[in-house]
Amino acid sequence: VEVDTAPWYGAGSAEERLGRALRSTQAAAAAVPNNQKNSRNSSMKVGTKAGRLFYESDGTTPALSGFDAPGGHPLDTRICINDYTARGARTSLEHSLHRMGLDRVDVLRIHDPNDNSNNSHFSMKEENFVDEVEIALDEELGMLKELRALRDIDGAIGEIGVGMNTNVEEHMGAPDQVLRLLRRAPARTFDSALLAGGWNLLSQTGWECLLECQRRDIPVYNAGVFASGFLASNKKPYAYVDEVSSEQLSQRKKWLELAHDGGYSLPAVAIAFAALPTIVTKLVIGVATPSELQQMLEWVEESNTIPESLWECAADQGLFGEVE
Repeated sequence: VEVDTAPWYGAGSAEERLGRALRSTQAAAAAVPNNQKNSRNSSMKVGTKAGRLFYESDGTTPALSGFDAPGGHPLDTRICINDYTARGARTSLEHSLHRMGLDRVDVLRIHDPNDNSNNSHFSMKEENFVDEVEIALDEELGMLKELRALRDIDGAIGEIGVGMNTNVEEHMGAPDQVLRLLRRAPARTFDSALLAGGWNLLSQTGWECLLECQRRDIPVYNAGVFASGFLASNKKPYAYVDEVSSEQLSQRKKWLELAHDGGYSLPAVAIAFAALPTIVTKLVIGVATPSELQQMLEWVEESNTIPESLWECAADQGLFGEVE
């Protein structure tokens, strides 16, 4: 089992919740007799991210624990400070380990440089924009240098990853920034790339990023499989916005009709499509309840039955973007 989290998720509370869950799982596993243990479930791989630090409302006290403690400060009063320097990488890891109660993580990913709520490459005035990718790449003081030290010297992390959006929306997505990182980082810096939103039934804007990972033999974790849930339920928004364009609605309708004509569910088709590129080794899929998990497992099983002929029909109908 592998779990992906980040300080950004819930202003640190997601990591704290995960830490509690890990401790509970470990305690339950310890109570199982050795002859009844399942080796496949004996460990959980944990990955988190770096680039955004969270502090309490005073701006100086790290937000480390007790997000739900009686009398504590509300989560929405926590302050997010971006830091893609070497010091920021180490500080972020220290904070994350404290929140989760761990002494190391399996993966640490650089998270959304130049594509975040504090600093966006397309929505900020030029004079206010800070090139966080350039900061991260700095050979002396950049985040990537420190991540390599944390992996290769300290052993505090197992792998270095990218965690970024490759869709292209008015408010999010930065495939060009992903390409800058992949192409300019020293060889063998990245062990994997978690790329979100740019390879699903509604968006293939991350195709060039997939090709770049293929060239560099960097395994891809594909996220945003359901386009923020829009492909799993018509009640979900697309890319975290309230309004869906007529083009997106039309595209979804065409895929839905194609899936139903073949006797398949749309989510199963979405999962199968997300896993098509050979460089994609894992899919990142979020669930909120046990029932959603059960439904997801059923869709995954169904996705294995999707025939190649369905993709041929989709191509004939022009359902793919500019993918060569």
